[in-house]
Amino acid sequence: MPSMRPIAAIDIGSNTVHLLVGTGSPGEAVEHLVSETELLELGRELERHGRIRDKKARQLERILRGHLEAARKAGAKEVLIAATRAMRAASNGGKVIQRLERALGAPVRLLSEAAEARLAFLGAAPDLDRRDPQVLIDSGGASTEVTLTSGRRRRAAISMPIGSSLLCAQLRGDPPGPLEWAQLCLGLADALKTLPTAPRPVAAIALGGSAHRIEELHGGDSGAPVTLPDLERIARRLLRHRARHIARATGIEKGKVTLLAAGTLIIHAVLSHYGLDAVRVGHHGLRDGMITAFQRAGGNWWRYRRSTATSRR
Repeated sequence: MPSMRPIAAIDIGSNTVHLLVGTGSPGEAVEHLVSETELLELGRELERHGRIRDKKARQLERILRGHLEAARKAGAKEVLIAATRAMRAASNGGKVIQRLERALGAPVRLLSEAAEARLAFLGAAPDLDRRDPQVLIDSGGASTEVTLTSGRRRRAAISMPIGSSLLCAQLRGDPPGPLEWAQLCLGLADALKTLPTAPRPVAAIALGGSAHRIEELHGGDSGAPVTLPDLERIARRLLRHRARHIARATGIEKGKVTLLAAGTLIIHAVLSHYGLDAVRVGHHGLRDGMITAFQRAGGNWWRYRRSTATSRR
């Protein structure tokens, strides 16, 4: 019988801090009750300073307090907070986490790269086809996780140290100039060489903020495939118009528009690498996996491992 008790999951990402309040039962997709996000750009902070400065830490604390209040209003008594790659990479990440825990009175779990990938896959699994080999592209601010599957089983996975915040830190123009854009491709080409090769996917699902913004700019029905020509069209728009003009026309936050050029490039590159001509945008991921893991493992949710076998490459 499904558990209807709301559970909240907050992840401190490299671009955003995102709250999900959801219900459901293990084995089923989490039903989303509340979803809120705030742009913080920790990835860009690290690219410029190598650490999280006090001003940015205070912003993060303020955002988390707001998310905790929203979670309580939605009826969630359990609130799970996870920090990911940006916090792992920060020279003072451990101290920032301790500061947040004292201020909030709640644990903040620093996920390892492997744990982050496991939980994201756990959350996304209900969206996967049960039989076909697929590629799951979870592109964030500081990294992109690429997972090959056989149906709903993880078969190979790798984390590329390439994300929209890190790439956008190299851009100066608004919109980016063609040579700036081309420069991004050099580091991306090297990262693509590390991707797993088997099983060869026949379909793709993209997760994360860039994927969702691409779906918005695409303008099609939610869940409809976005093709390579669609991505080309979106990229041309991003390279022709200032971020504020696109934000005004679409309602997408200006800061997120700025990150979208790099996010579009990453997803396009991974699709092309595997010879795929379209991608579906998934709406379940890390936060859904956190909630599902809590339903299965309780307080050890952040250490939860599925029994299904996985491999790196």
